[in-house]
Amino acid sequence: MSLRDPRTTEHDAMFRATENRGGAWCSEMPCSLRWSVRQKWCGLSLMLLASALLISSCGTVLIAAEPPLAPLNPGKPIPAQQLPPVLPLVVDPFQVPGLPDEAPDFEIPEQPPQQRIERLTSQLVTPTGQPDVSGPIDPQTGYILEHGCEAPLQPKLMKLFQDRNPMVRQLAAEALSRNDKLPRAVIAAAAPLLLDPNSAVREAAVKGLGEQAAAPQGAVNQLIVALHDPEDGIAINAAGLLGKLGADGAAAAPVLLAMISDEDRGDAALEALGGIGAAARWTAPQLIGLLENEAEIDPNLVTTLGKVGAAEGLQKALLKKLKDAPHDMAVINALGMVQPTSDAVVDALIAATKDSDDNVCESATVALGQAHPTNERIVAALAEKLKSKRDEERLAAISALGQIEPKLPSAIPLVVVALHDRQESVRTYAEESLEGFTLPIEVRLKAFLPAALRNGWGPEKVGWNTAAEVANGLPLLTALSKNPRENEAVRAGAVMMAWKCDPAPQAGVKALSLALLSDAATPHDVATQAAIGLVDLGEPMGEQNPRLADVLLKAAKESPSSNIRIAAALRLAKLNHAAGVEELIKAMEDSDEEAASNAINSVSQLPAAQIGKVLPALCRMVKDPNSPHITEAAATLEAMGESAAPSIPTLLEVIGSGAEHMDGVAQALGKIVQAKPAEAGHAVSALAALLQSPTTDVRRVALVGLGSLPPAAAAARVPEIADRLADDDEEVRIAAIDALKEIGPGASKVTAALVKVLDTSAGEEDRAHVLQALAAIQGDARLVVPAATRFLDDQELSDSAIEVLCHLGPGAKAGVPALTQLLHQPWARHRTAAAEALGKIGADAKASIPELTKVQRGDPDEQVRAAATAAIGVIAPQQASQLGAKQVR
Repeated sequence: MSLRDPRTTEHDAMFRATENRGGAWCSEMPCSLRWSVRQKWCGLSLMLLASALLISSCGTVLIAAEPPLAPLNPGKPIPAQQLPPVLPLVVDPFQVPGLPDEAPDFEIPEQPPQQRIERLTSQLVTPTGQPDVSGPIDPQTGYILEHGCEAPLQPKLMKLFQDRNPMVRQLAAEALSRNDKLPRAVIAAAAPLLLDPNSAVREAAVKGLGEQAAAPQGAVNQLIVALHDPEDGIAINAAGLLGKLGADGAAAAPVLLAMISDEDRGDAALEALGGIGAAARWTAPQLIGLLENEAEIDPNLVTTLGKVGAAEGLQKALLKKLKDAPHDMAVINALGMVQPTSDAVVDALIAATKDSDDNVCESATVALGQAHPTNERIVAALAEKLKSKRDEERLAAISALGQIEPKLPSAIPLVVVALHDRQESVRTYAEESLEGFTLPIEVRLKAFLPAALRNGWGPEKVGWNTAAEVANGLPLLTALSKNPRENEAVRAGAVMMAWKCDPAPQAGVKALSLALLSDAATPHDVATQAAIGLVDLGEPMGEQNPRLADVLLKAAKESPSSNIRIAAALRLAKLNHAAGVEELIKAMEDSDEEAASNAINSVSQLPAAQIGKVLPALCRMVKDPNSPHITEAAATLEAMGESAAPSIPTLLEVIGSGAEHMDGVAQALGKIVQAKPAEAGHAVSALAALLQSPTTDVRRVALVGLGSLPPAAAAARVPEIADRLADDDEEVRIAAIDALKEIGPGASKVTAALVKVLDTSAGEEDRAHVLQALAAIQGDARLVVPAATRFLDDQELSDSAIEVLCHLGPGAKAGVPALTQLLHQPWARHRTAAAEALGKIGADAKASIPELTKVQRGDPDEQVRAAATAAIGVIAPQQASQLGAKQVR
């Protein structure tokens, strides 16, 4: 670019204004030096302007030497006449690269610009021009803050952006994040919050604006000021927003250029310049100068240069660096990032793929895949790399082939070959790469199928999404399963894939499986998969399939794969073969913990007639303190339900022993007893006896068990459970409260004891559990209502307290005054719950009708109004009818 070339009208105006105000010493400079000084003073002027904008935003002159600026005009560049006069004794602290050595020296100011920004922001006032005033947030404002991003409330939300309460402004800014498609008017109204004196407000504003789909077009001036914010996070997010504006953010380019040297904010500045794109192309010489002067390549700098449209100059600079340092992998990686790629870069990268250094060779190979647009020379070079004997080199080549753009057809055969590579990682990359190419179903199946089977991929990887595709694939699976040249694992996988297809052509799969099973030459693993498929397809064992049971039995006993052994044993059990359960039990006791876990978890698939035969083995595991499968065995017993009733004595014994994992055992016990209530009496007695155990965990788990039993059976032991309310251990006390809650109304006789806990407990968790228990028990209202109403104003416990009154219904009439007062709480859910509770009380809540009517007519929350309307309809049906008639009129 010529030094005399105008860049933009805006920058020309700024440069002229700067030059005119700079003094005679500037006008007498040589042209080239004067242009360099222009560059420098452009950045300086914007920094000074940032401070001046802050002054302007509050309408107060804080520094006499700098006259106030005209108010910000969002969406328009700053006119040259509004620039502050250049102070000749000021230095740019960021040292923009590219200035000539002979530039005049400047005196460093006593107070750096960053400190000035901090001082100025500390003296700003609210958007209304008045000091901040904090205070409680009323329900109406709270509702707007919660729902203000909904279209009807957006005008009210915009007013809250100027509220004198900083918490209101912060919450209003945070509300922007709840709707990423707000109208431009709302976005524009929020932009001044970027200059708010409160840092929390500024941070919320920049985050909320950053999440909007529409860029904040009118906020360029505010964002330029925000780039100087004392908080790094705010400045970084402001830079991101300027980048999002694209060319509309070009006015910020000089400041962003100056920010690059900032250790914390430099990366954000580079990304923002890249977002501005071609409108910031004038920064290319300085950026390339940075690249040339830095010892290490900054990938962000390379990316930014590409985005501002300096690809040609960038590539020349990188090629020069590569010539000076031919083994520099950072330069090679950077060359792959610059697009569009020139022929010179392709030549350099291809040459680097032949480097004697393996790491350089692999980096150049990957960079070739990033060189877009791709040409046939690139594909040919990658084809050579796929022939390498080194796994790492082939992996780099297949990775590059997956990245090429456009997807050239000449690359498809290369990727297909890589699907059969000896190295698993190469095969995996090939499978992922081929998905990016558009292929007909026949080609996709032939390319994927053998590789899918070798890698254990399922039908979804092959792309079998329709019946037509499955039908096309079945002949290929049939051919693979019968091909003696394929290895046994591939042939077995072909059979398994055939009967797992959904939707599967069942007749064809069954015919294939029968043919394989009847052929004596079929390898055993292949025959096993055929046998498993036949059982799952409902084929009975009989004279027509003489090999079915033999093949499955051999697999259950001898297969090296635990999954095959378990699968075969389960199919034998489905055929009512005696050996099926025997082999499954052996698998459950396998020394391989993973295999044993799979076997235990598979028990639930057994037929009902066979499931009881594994109970002794499961009981042994639950009882053995050294077994690693106690939890899994207990869960399996729980899933068996009534069939597991014989295990109840064992489960009770385990609970009494104080062994680990007792919670799962107690849960299993409860589920089994619920499925077979006849066993409840014995279980209740045994658990009640354990409440006297000296072991804390035994008492706790016994209470858990009692709470999981049928309520009618456990109700007989309520006094013993209530005794544990005074236990020394908090977890035991909470378990006792929860057990009483599960028993429900059958525990109403201990209401007084629970209320006493509510009165005396110092633990918030205890009180929460007590309130929940009182709601479930529905005991004496004379005791419960006063206790519950004490907690209606407690933010943590009010929900539970209201639930208690709701469950009491008409019995909670003494709580009407407190519930009526709750209708004016700031939290909408509390007002809704209070209205619902008053409705549950019914006619005895008539005193609340006036307040309910106010809420029904004026509450900002729709759910609260609906709850009030419903409550009035229950408490005073005639009045509700009259109100409805008035609304109709």
